[in-house]
Amino acid sequence: MTPITKRSHARMGSALGGLLIAPMMGTPLRAAEPTNPWLRGQPRTSRPLNIAHRGFSAIAPENTLEAAQRAFEAGADMWELDVHVSRDGRLVVLHDDDLRRTTDVEAKFPDDRRARTGYRVRDFRLRELRRLDAGSWFLGKQAGRSVRGTPIPDADARWYASGKTRIPTLREALELTRNRGFAVNVELKNMPVAYDGMAEKTVALIRELKMSHAVLISSFDHHAILRVKQLAPEIAAAPLTGQRLGRAGAYITTVLAADVHHPSAAALGARSGHYLDRASPAGLFRTDIHEAHANGVRVNVWTVNDFEPDGLTEHLLAIGVDGVITDFPDRLEAMLDQRYGADDERAGAGTRTDFNDLSELTGRHRRAE
Repeated sequence: MTPITKRSHARMGSALGGLLIAPMMGTPLRAAEPTNPWLRGQPRTSRPLNIAHRGFSAIAPENTLEAAQRAFEAGADMWELDVHVSRDGRLVVLHDDDLRRTTDVEAKFPDDRRARTGYRVRDFRLRELRRLDAGSWFLGKQAGRSVRGTPIPDADARWYASGKTRIPTLREALELTRNRGFAVNVELKNMPVAYDGMAEKTVALIRELKMSHAVLISSFDHHAILRVKQLAPEIAAAPLTGQRLGRAGAYITTVLAADVHHPSAAALGARSGHYLDRASPAGLFRTDIHEAHANGVRVNVWTVNDFEPDGLTEHLLAIGVDGVITDFPDRLEAMLDQRYGADDERAGAGTRTDFNDLSELTGRHRRAE
């Protein structure tokens, strides 16, 4: 198939969105929703995707609207987020199944009986989660306001220290994504804690917001991926794997009816003896990429932060991965520009948004709750 350019899925979506479906039996004309560009059968991009892991998590608190905004501004094509379900059934964005690492839950609820079970997300109602500070922990982790030479802007650091960063709902995250003309990889965190109805709720929300064309759903729970494709074949889906799969492309297409594979770098050979002895593209599992592509399956690899010359990211690009999930979307963008030519379609690159704009979005939703 002829490759398309990195962001032409947006142009393709706009064109499809302008088509009119012919009326049948008196049904009025209506605009068709754009096609999801990551479905099997859609043309592969000539330039790999830049996917920001939990947003621009190197310089912003992971899985927050702030991290998503900074990823957009860094030139990422897509941001990745993680979803859990609150006690009252609300979809919320957070990586861990407990709240201790990335919020001040122990300070806000010091003598709470839920401490005995580890302050699990599933035991808190949304109104309680709204009280938590999801930003100041990040400054404690990143002392010196720099991550591997990437500075955290002073204004951003002051915002995180202010306690204004909150755990977003999936609705808020999707709305921000839609408003920016961005795309998002929604990971269903259905392991080790299983949430009843998570796939159904997620699909319903994506369809309500008319974002089926801008979302890629992934999960380590392959049953959840199968369920997503049963519910919504129009939404692209990807199983996550941490170990090598035999004939992954065939498994993804025939068993899961899915579209994309999300293996770890280790699953593609980055920790193999051959690669560790002599790091080069030859030490990685290029045949796994070829087998996936032969089955119409794209491959986005996680989580890769080595941008040294002749380093792991360059080697993965050399064997043909379709996307790289990284904590440093700015560095990946620079590498992609150097390798594939400058990208003049970066919708967010070079812009800068005040975080107060994001708090208006969350404030509007809190007032409506």
